[in-house]
Amino acid sequence: MTQSFKPKIFIARGDEKTISRVLRIYALEHTLSTPFEIYTDARGKPYVKSDTTVSISITHDENVTCVLVAPVKEAGIDIMKIKDEYPIRVADRFFSPAETRELKQKNNFYEIWCRKESWVKMTGEGISGISSLDTRSKDPAFCNLSDEVSNLLSEPFALFTCTLPPIQKPEIEIVELDLL
Repeated sequence: MTQSFKPKIFIARGDEKTISRVLRIYALEHTLSTPFEIYTDARGKPYVKSDTTVSISITHDENVTCVLVAPVKEAGIDIMKIKDEYPIRVADRFFSPAETRELKQKNNFYEIWCRKESWVKMTGEGISGISSLDTRSKDPAFCNLSDEVSNLLSEPFALFTCTLPPIQKPEIEIVELDLL
């Protein structure tokens, strides 16, 4: 089964555990034209059963949950609320020398971290592969949607997607879920 659709990010606010489960089903129902089943691999990465042309990735931070649905085999997404200060020890431990130089020039910890997280979510490597990853030397397609999501949510967030192969810029939809 091959799906043809535009990549989309669905965003909802609320309890992350409840919203994640409901939003991923909502996202697939509002994107795919055929029935689907969701399963997770041994590492917890969600997949659409029997359709390798559809990728789904989930992220959340500060009671904001995002689900990316993309017409590629692998995709990842990460969001983080931008705060005045960042954990410098995390940068010291997990950033490559090139990323550390970028951080010193641009003071963009949250953007670098979201690139790294979206990569490991795409590959399914998990956090264990993040310290050896230099997002400056990788060849995936990172898409920075930080400005768009910050404007939509009226709060500063970093949001990146990562896909192989590259895709068009995802549309963003804010979703109001009635969970009662």
